[in-house]
Amino acid sequence: MKVLRWYCPNCDEDKELGVELREQAVRVRGEEMRATVEGLVCPDCQKDIFHPELDGRLQQAALELYRGHHRLLRPEDIRGFRGKYGLSQRALARLLGWGLITIQRYEAGALQDEAHDTVLRQLEEPDFVLSLVERCGARLSEREKKMVGEAVAAAAAGKGKKESGDLWRAAQVWASDRAPTGSPERGFRAFDPERFGQLVLWFAARHGGLFKTKLAKLLWLVDFAHFRRHRISVSGLAYARAPNGPMPDGFLFLLGLLEAQGVVEINEETVGAYQGEVIRSKDFPRADEFSPEERDTLERVDGRFGAMTASRLSELSHRERAWLGRVDGDLIPYPEADGVDFMERMWD
Repeated sequence: MKVLRWYCPNCDEDKELGVELREQAVRVRGEEMRATVEGLVCPDCQKDIFHPELDGRLQQAALELYRGHHRLLRPEDIRGFRGKYGLSQRALARLLGWGLITIQRYEAGALQDEAHDTVLRQLEEPDFVLSLVERCGARLSEREKKMVGEAVAAAAAGKGKKESGDLWRAAQVWASDRAPTGSPERGFRAFDPERFGQLVLWFAARHGGLFKTKLAKLLWLVDFAHFRRHRISVSGLAYARAPNGPMPDGFLFLLGLLEAQGVVEINEETVGAYQGEVIRSKDFPRADEFSPEERDTLERVDGRFGAMTASRLSELSHRERAWLGRVDGDLIPYPEADGVDFMERMWD
């Protein structure tokens, strides 16, 4: 039998106490859990003796039994979900709208309530995380959003074609919640992932790769210029005010899904004096995807703005009322295109 020298309060002395496997009862949230763990027993008085480490093991064993009976996530499950998306405890707490101490306690072994368990369990699904970040992403840093976007894309790639399609559908559902189909924020068109992908391919193939920020501006110019002339957008994308100018709403995630499907590749590169993420096409754009009017808009936008740098395009957009009159994250309705000065002579 194992022994451990410890103080017996009944005998009032230090002595060699036996370490025995014993079934002990612990109440957890009003329910009795009986766990078999090691405990200290005095060979003289035959009493169970408290020991902080062994008692801690008993408490954890009882909690584990309770989790099993009620099918609650374990601390390692919660850490695994968080790690899957590259989030710190603080970032996950911000994303869920919970206190940091709540996440810390759950990961340290405290029991979560069933409502919190239901939310945490949904983190296993990339489409839930996609919708969550798009609704609450303002609480995250750009780096955190990028990491989550990459993780969502990787999850989509790992789940295969059917599930990846499901994730695109989830993105469409989110898009509809964020700005309804046919609304002014979408240029009176439903968001079309296929058209979005073809637009990205068109510009990436035309330029042999281009910086993400520049791509965002060119997409905005195409959609808003086309709306200005034809009163309908090309892609159905919504555009939000961002620090460096208008950007497609949910841009990081949509690009990540294109990368997961093998449509584009995204790499950190240095081109001349600039460094950033460059999008390169891995497929060919389809010539028949766009109408003659839409192809005309693409050619005119690229001809007029395609040679400009991302910083120059950002500088121009910062002068416009559509950007100046909003705060970061606000959607920009397409009718604002009528007042964008540097689109004035697009069809001269």
